[in-house]
Amino acid sequence: MSETDSMTGIRNRGSGEAEIKRLMAEGHKGMFCLMDADNFKAINDNFGHKTGDKVIIAIADAMTVSFRETDVVFRLGGDEFAAFSDGVCDIETGQNIINRFFENIRQIDITELGDRQISISVGASFYPIDNADSFEALYTRADEGAYESKRQEGSYVTFK
Repeated sequence: MSETDSMTGIRNRGSGEAEIKRLMAEGHKGMFCLMDADNFKAINDNFGHKTGDKVIIAIADAMTVSFRETDVVFRLGGDEFAAFSDGVCDIETGQNIINRFFENIRQIDITELGDRQISISVGASFYPIDNADSFEALYTRADEGAYESKRQEGSYVTFK
């Protein structure tokens, strides 16, 4: 089974989640982020799937340059991505990483989109919050944060 997402070249969901679970089992702490492209269906509907694919690839590229090489960066599927930043355990450091990611998203220039800007909703959570914390709980917290971020205009992160 491939560990790489064929479209973007970053890890796929299975590989990314397995690596995070391995790190957690070894006692690593860190920040987990879920990212979702805002209004992505409208991009596919208005500009076509080929342009939508360019957006997905550009988001993956922005993640690759925004996060460290040692971080676990992967595509969940569709327009959803995730990352685990090993050793990042405070909001200030996490916010700096997310701000760098948002700046790289702002730099995306896809001719077919004209002046349309890509924006990303992010939910972020830290592991562990207690001795009984799990990957599933971490994922749920980040997912809740992403839903809250969706209610904001433009790229936004909510820490949970």
